[in-house]
Amino acid sequence: MKKIDLGQTIQIVASLGVVGGILLLAYELRQNNELLLAEAGQRALENRAGTLRGWADDSGDMMQLRLKAVLDDQLTTEEEWRVFSDAGSLFVLWEWEYQQFESGRLSYIPVAGYRVTLNRWPYLVDLWNAQLRLVFSEDFARFIDEEVLGPDDEGG
Repeated sequence: MKKIDLGQTIQIVASLGVVGGILLLAYELRQNNELLLAEAGQRALENRAGTLRGWADDSGDMMQLRLKAVLDDQLTTEEEWRVFSDAGSLFVLWEWEYQQFESGRLSYIPVAGYRVTLNRWPYLVDLWNAQLRLVFSEDFARFIDEEVLGPDDEGG
């Protein structure tokens, strides 16, 4: 049997230390990724909650404009712009969620919730088809048209 001298022993211990350090780094990276996913999920939840609060609009002013839009009442130019901006902000949130989902930072997107919103507020679909879809990415527009609106109500 061969004897291991002091130099070889030091090399073996150093190599084991390097392997241990790499394993520790991999473990910490995994924890960091899990934390980033959790933070992205938290941000999505806060965004959704903020959107719901915003759509409730305690002052009632924006809600009245939404109802006018649903009822096809005549809107002034300013009201049309406010309704358009309001709808646009909703689609901005949805696009952010879509991008987070596509990149793996969110585990799901509430497609059924999107459908309920669009069914309840049909003027959103009209604005999407007429103007909004043109200002969003092609991938997101395709997602809305195919997955949310579906084949029976395609946009564009």
